[in-house]
Amino acid sequence: MSATRPRAGPSRYWPPAVAALAALAAGFAAARSPETPPAERRGATMPQPCKPPVDARTLRTLARQALDALETLTPVLPGSWPRPEGAAYYAYHAEPLPTGVVAYAVRGPLARIAFPALEGTPRVERLRARALGREDRPPSRVEPADLEAAEQVILHLVAGCVTPAEAAPKLGPYRAWLAEHPRIAASLERREPAFVRWLRRGG
Repeated sequence: MSATRPRAGPSRYWPPAVAALAALAAGFAAARSPETPPAERRGATMPQPCKPPVDARTLRTLARQALDALETLTPVLPGSWPRPEGAAYYAYHAEPLPTGVVAYAVRGPLARIAFPALEGTPRVERLRARALGREDRPPSRVEPADLEAAEQVILHLVAGCVTPAEAAPKLGPYRAWLAEHPRIAASLERREPAFVRWLRRGG
């Protein structure tokens, strides 16, 4: 009676070419294992998106708290131009006029609220306000959400996340706001001529 031959693994009887392909497939599957992503195996970290350290709504709230007055604030402006660093607001007083339309007597600017660093403490510079004249204000066509989004673009510009050329097409709400506040716009152009003229040109 002959002894029973032990059963060998399948690879023992595969032709050499088939065995080589099987080994290659096994190695490829191990390399694609989801347990350890390639970047983590190399000790690398994924790049984080560029964004300013504070958002537009928070910065405006901080500016209002620093001013401690319910005045008209401009949209956020770069603290300097053409090299954008920091941020700033101007505050104006608008006194309602007793007319049949919505109109105000505008004075200012009362103050400049500056943030030398976006995540820093604001500095309030009190200014000698002057009468700027009457400003009619029909219902605004500038949606608050659109203006806030444009302010966020300015903060991305200051943080170095976008270039002036990239930011300019997204600042239409700023140009619309200036058109609806002509007295304040003229005052801003006297104080921040380089930026306001760049803004009016559309970049």
